Amino acid sequence: MGVIKKLLVLAVVGSVAALLFKKLRSGEDDGWQTAYTPPPAPVPDAG
Repeated sequence: MGVIKKLLVLAVVGSVAALLFKKLRSGEDDGWQTAYTPPPAPVPDAG
């Protein structure tokens, strides 16, 4: 059980470190949000 717990902790720490490294390296603040532009809302029919 101890080996599985160690691997799980290592995986989590590694993932967090990789995400932080990517974010710091890109230098963009939440750049992933600008990649998606939602379609315009449909205009309700007046008639």
